[in-house]
Amino acid sequence: MFPAPRPLSPQEKLLLAYVRKGRLEEGDRGSLQPLDEDLKVPKLDVAALDIKPIEVSQESSEK
Repeated sequence: MFPAPRPLSPQEKLLLAYVRKGRLEEGDRGSLQPLDEDLKVPKLDVAALDIKPIEVSQESSEK
């Protein structure tokens, strides 16, 4: 049994309204399709992080 979907937050409703408004302005006024079908997420470029441990000196470890 799956849980019932939660209602949309005000931010999610605003985002959907923004996307729908943008689609209407593109000239697709007559045939709106559900957003799930053609909404594409662009590829993200992520940089790798090189994290090095901090070396603790002998003096600061004695304090």
